[in-house]
Amino acid sequence: VIGQSEDCKLATIGSGLAGDAAFLNKLLRKDVMHTWERYDAIPDCTRVAHTASRVMLAFMGYGDEILDGSRDVLLEDNGDRISIGRPLGVNMIIAKLYSSGDVEMRLVEPSGVVSDELVGRVLGRGSKKGTELLKQRWRESCDAAEIEDISVA
Repeated sequence: VIGQSEDCKLATIGSGLAGDAAFLNKLLRKDVMHTWERYDAIPDCTRVAHTASRVMLAFMGYGDEILDGSRDVLLEDNGDRISIGRPLGVNMIIAKLYSSGDVEMRLVEPSGVVSDELVGRVLGRGSKKGTELLKQRWRESCDAAEIEDISVA
């Protein structure tokens, strides 16, 4: 969980290099806290996904300029820009869970590509087989227990 309020939680799920996922989480949490302090609101899922995308692109040497008015999470307090000298090796799902039960999800790939809104996604080792199983078992009318069974199976 990288942010929460009375009516929602914002969380990430990563697959890939654990250190890269933890590093990206730290940067996204910093951005969410900044947004909360400035606007008294948790940012929407799309905005956080685009922040993650900017970070991934920056580590590949692209997109140094931020033109949307948001804070540059790669700037340290002393003004230096964080760099690790290689692309980040992590797929990251950004999910916003509302108290009403609604969920908004976006996938950010290591290339910086942000997906359209997701309904479900399989990540990590065995994802090809998992994706096939998800396609076979998923129905629009699934309830929470059926979704949990699909996820665990």
